[in-house]
Amino acid sequence: MQKFITPPVFLVTKPKTLAVLNKRQAEKNNQWDMGFESKVSGFISVKIGGSSIEEKISEIENCLETLPKLREDNFPFLPREIFGISKLNKGENNVPIAYRSIMIHFGISMKQLDEEIEVWINKYEQFLKRIPNAWESIVNIEIIPFTANYPMNHLRYHWFKEFKPKSEESFWRFEGDPTNWEELTNDNFMPKD
Repeated sequence: MQKFITPPVFLVTKPKTLAVLNKRQAEKNNQWDMGFESKVSGFISVKIGGSSIEEKISEIENCLETLPKLREDNFPFLPREIFGISKLNKGENNVPIAYRSIMIHFGISMKQLDEEIEVWINKYEQFLKRIPNAWESIVNIEIIPFTANYPMNHLRYHWFKEFKPKSEESFWRFEGDPTNWEELTNDNFMPKD
């Protein structure tokens, strides 16, 4: 229930003045924050091998701790609170939930990511590349209502690590929908088949 603290003097003010004063109070309390919702979700696969699952999970948790907390982050947000790691609860059962990969999952709802998609993708990619033994990631972004000319309101991005033949060297490959807002809003844009 929305509460406005209005001193008794407001009872004698004109309705328009009362509305302006109530709006200022609501803005001060962040109650009149209007905009469209953007939803971001996805996963990161981290290869198991070389050390125990517990050690890998500890490495991942240390990497997640390098992200800012939501209150310390700048828009577009990529805070540590949105991430979770699928872990085995040894008290519950012995069934492994990490066959070849430890899964990091994430999701966030934020106000209008539209024009900041490219900034968010770059921020995410920098973080992804810091995770030891990460080898794949998929990000889904949903923008409702989609304000671009892109035919769908769902955007999908895929990173995967490739290894050079006969070498231990690897590099990240990126595939996906456009990240640039101008491309997404271009009337002549033709999506990939």
